[in-house]
Amino acid sequence: MWESPILELIALRAPLYTILNALCAAIDVQIGSIVSLILLPNEDGQDFHAIAHSAADFGLHTFCSAAILSASDDLLGTLEILCCDPRSPTAEELQTIERVTHLAAVAIHDRPREVVN
Repeated sequence: MWESPILELIALRAPLYTILNALCAAIDVQIGSIVSLILLPNEDGQDFHAIAHSAADFGLHTFCSAAILSASDDLLGTLEILCCDPRSPTAEELQTIERVTHLAAVAIHDRPREVVN
């Protein structure tokens, strides 16, 4: 199952960005023909609208944008997904997206953010 290595990273308290990158890689493979990224609140230069505009220059379309919420509905981040063809997620893909946002919330919750140089 694609979740096992990510659950192990979470249990081992791997660096947050390692876990989030693993989540994005997993969903990219599960759905196929997409590019995903997880944006955390207040990240400098991480304006998704700018990213989406640039992606459009390369023929990519917004596939899905999903909030990553804490148990008390605080915004922890956003899962943004771009795809090659303009379409919406299927019911099965929505389940995968929900699982990824849940795992991202578990990884982000109460974790200090590492400084990336």
